[in-house]
Amino acid sequence: MGVYGVCQRAEAKFVNAYCAKEAQASLNRALENNELPEGAYSVDNLRVEERSVCFFADSGRIQNLQWQLNNIGSFLSSLLGFISFSASCMMEADCVYYGSTHSYDEGLLKIAKPSKSGNLTKSIVKKMIAYLDSSVHSDELEHTITIVSTFPFTPSAEKDWNEYTAKWVKEAKNRLQAEEKKAEERRLVEEKEAEKRNASFPADLKKNPAQALSLVEVPAGTFMMGALPNDDWAYDSLDTRNSEMPRHEVTLTKGMLVSQYACTQGLYESVMGANPSHFKGLNRPVEQVSWCDAVLFCNKLSEMEGLEPVYVLPQPFENDNDWSRKVKWNKDANGYRLPTEAEWEYCARGGEYHLYAGSDNSDEVAWYRDNSGEETHPVGQKKANGFGLYDMSGNVWEWVWDDGRRKYDSSVTDPVFLDKHCDTIYRGGSYYYGADYARVSNRTGESPCYREIYLGFRFIRTI
Repeated sequence: MGVYGVCQRAEAKFVNAYCAKEAQASLNRALENNELPEGAYSVDNLRVEERSVCFFADSGRIQNLQWQLNNIGSFLSSLLGFISFSASCMMEADCVYYGSTHSYDEGLLKIAKPSKSGNLTKSIVKKMIAYLDSSVHSDELEHTITIVSTFPFTPSAEKDWNEYTAKWVKEAKNRLQAEEKKAEERRLVEEKEAEKRNASFPADLKKNPAQALSLVEVPAGTFMMGALPNDDWAYDSLDTRNSEMPRHEVTLTKGMLVSQYACTQGLYESVMGANPSHFKGLNRPVEQVSWCDAVLFCNKLSEMEGLEPVYVLPQPFENDNDWSRKVKWNKDANGYRLPTEAEWEYCARGGEYHLYAGSDNSDEVAWYRDNSGEETHPVGQKKANGFGLYDMSGNVWEWVWDDGRRKYDSSVTDPVFLDKHCDTIYRGGSYYYGADYARVSNRTGESPCYREIYLGFRFIRTI
């Protein structure tokens, strides 16, 4: 096969070699033990994402790759991608080290199957061209075109493919330039809108806070918290941070004013004087904010409106775990705060019992991996839930007050669970994750100082 190197990431069970001779032996053993898919006759610049391995070969290819690897006790199925052998790769002696990595477009690779002669024919190329005509440009698709272009073609098929892809790449580049120009124009308009909003916001807030903040009144009540009985994705685990079971009754004794949307970038900038978000847009949810950032925002917003801040914060502000452990909640204060985990799920349910916040159809209510284009979207574009709240499934994850040590059990009233030596919970899923993460009952968490491009928050006020 001419394999001249293997680069190992974590513990892939059939690869533990780095140099050419050992790599060849490892790959041969994998073939003998049926650990590679049938027909995998050689490897070409191949990657498995996350906790897996990468082979480099000087010739040949694998089509329709689907492996099942067992890494550190976890089960990873399917081969997720290819990587290009770039200039950033370095070779020392017989060993290979790889640099940049890429994803691939599975649809195009499924079509690009060689004929019995081992070549891609005109009829196959015709199908690939039809697929490209019906596809939206993406980095994955462009990278896969580069990969497929190295496959063996019949002469006439290769001519058709090269002519078409040259045109396709040129048109894609022109579209990208046009999109970048429009984005810059939008940015300039939004800068002016932000200046105007920031100047008027303090007065607007004091004049009509419910309107300025888009607040919705949510009544006190009792609901069933946890995974629905028919939820096949429901997670039950000894890790209490993620467990969604058992379903149990929760009573909330006080009503709330709840932000109709996740905190937007425009609002965050008006209060904090800065916008940390990666995906810019005044009406997009703010992201790259930690739990520490969120509680600080709540206090500053309360002060702007003339309310008593809810949180007693250590001085000076520090975005770290030690600082977060010292934050205290003054339950007698009337200002803004993060919802508890139970309050968040009660609001997301909206008085109904759907898989997602407002529907059993994820596309109706959520921006998630399959429909988001891997970016956030302006708030309020999807269907609201029964309480009139938007985007409680998808778009960005939302921090809550509690940490992850609460174990679901019997009925409970106004539950709050704190142990600042463990992760803080966030809920709701995001544009970057699959629909299963956008389910109302899904739970996960992270360090309270964690900042990411899919992580925001929603604020409430007790009434």
